Amino acid sequence: STGAASYALTLPPATYDITFVGNPELCSGTNPPAVPCGSGTLRSGVSINADGALDIDIPAVQITGTVSLDGAAFPAESSSRGALGFKTVDGDAVTVSGSLGSSGSASYAVTLLPDTYDIQFLGNPSLCDGGSPVIPCNSGTISNSVDLTQSGALDVEVSGVRVSGSVTLNGNTMPAQDVGRGALTFSRGDDAGITTESFGSSGDATYAVTLIPGNYDITLAANPDLCDGNSPPDVPCVSGELMSGVNINSDGALGVDVPAVKVSGAVTVNGAAMPTESESRGNLSFTRDEFVGFSGNFGTTGAASYAITVLPGTYDIGLASNPTLCATGTPQVPCISGPVRKGVALNSDGALDIDIPSLQVSGSVTVDGSTMADESESRGSILFNLLDGGEVAGSVPTQSFGSTGAASYSATLIPGQYVIAFGGNPALCSGGSAPSVPCITGPIQTSTLEMGGALDLDVAAVQLSGGVTVNGNTMPDESEGRGALVFSLRDDDGVGGDVTTQSFGSSGAADYFVTILPGDYVVTHAANPGLCDGAQPSVPCASQALLGCD
Repeated sequence: STGAASYALTLPPATYDITFVGNPELCSGTNPPAVPCGSGTLRSGVSINADGALDIDIPAVQITGTVSLDGAAFPAESSSRGALGFKTVDGDAVTVSGSLGSSGSASYAVTLLPDTYDIQFLGNPSLCDGGSPVIPCNSGTISNSVDLTQSGALDVEVSGVRVSGSVTLNGNTMPAQDVGRGALTFSRGDDAGITTESFGSSGDATYAVTLIPGNYDITLAANPDLCDGNSPPDVPCVSGELMSGVNINSDGALGVDVPAVKVSGAVTVNGAAMPTESESRGNLSFTRDEFVGFSGNFGTTGAASYAITVLPGTYDIGLASNPTLCATGTPQVPCISGPVRKGVALNSDGALDIDIPSLQVSGSVTVDGSTMADESESRGSILFNLLDGGEVAGSVPTQSFGSTGAASYSATLIPGQYVIAFGGNPALCSGGSAPSVPCITGPIQTSTLEMGGALDLDVAAVQLSGGVTVNGNTMPDESEGRGALVFSLRDDDGVGGDVTTQSFGSSGAADYFVTILPGDYVVTHAANPGLCDGAQPSVPCASQALLGCD
């Protein structure tokens, strides 16, 4: 906080962007600080390939001003009236002013790096939790591309629009429910949306919000607890868009209607009643666009059924499984989540029975064609990754192999295409020697599973060990840990993992030991940033890719 500012660090030779990381608390007061409180790039493309001195200058501009609402002084509110944000046009970092307080004149003072900024109003969402405030409770950009390269005064005006109305269900008064009936969310472009106060569980459903003017998408923020019972509720329990591109630029009333479709039915497994299990048998998922809702849980015993109320539309219906079913044995109900029926039009009330296809697969697991060796800790498990449209739709681990004895697995799955992976235990590679069993997660084969049966799996293992040097010499001693190596498996299916070797410690020669799956890897030095907190170290305190990078 005081004295001349300096730095000292040890880096990998490379080309760097040098960024100033400001302290946001500096701008929490009423006067602009001398040092910028925001972050930003100071110099780009700096080649650092040799030891030496590099002085850094931090430019600063002080900006102050008042904040008004529709040309008048900011009115008082029951809690904070928000703050201002300054976002560089070419970056993502936002510098936030101090709070505008809850009463009195609204003003701000910030110190920034010279740049071009979008100025944002950062509303307080809680203001809309209990009614309609005068000040907007949502956030959004209010001025674009403002040149802030010189210190000075800049007054900022915020505009607010008050909108309210009734919320109906299928054109009628919204009926009472046992739990809250949800709320509305107003979203404006890329800015954060604001959710209204809950409709409550009974009485007229209404809302009132104050927003920044603009075009809004209005969404039902449903209460998922509505669908926990045995019969479909009147109000949807799955969120979804109700209106899009609604122009809200002046005060007024806006009624919102929520359409609802009730659907229920029996849930079977392979055409028969769902078997009893020792734990929950899961439930159903209903997906429309980016919104997902769930039916009530099937429980552990008895005939399984569901009852759900949704917005009209086309849904993908899936099993939302209980993965722990496969952690203790071989259940009858699938323990992996995934699609069961796709593109189902739900536009009117009715019955829809759902059958869940199921298969059981099991087998032995060997390493390089031989019985899996004993280890001091768990040797991992098998991971089944269900593909849907080339993406992983669900993933489930089998029961652990344990630490000793022959390894085997069993799982109950939905038919489909799977990337079958070995789920390694990273702790196996934290000792002073390479284990016999891989300690990393990664794919071992891709299989289309349509019928149950035996499927033996073999895991290939690659043992690596060696020394780690710095600039061709033995790694120097340091006052703290010198980091470790990270092996990251490059995998197009997205199921490849990474593993960190044992730490190099703070002194002595640095060695590593690891057992991994065959494949393409990026090997990284996971540096210890704490090394650069004091005197300049000899070992880099910034991580770097050593091998395998493009």
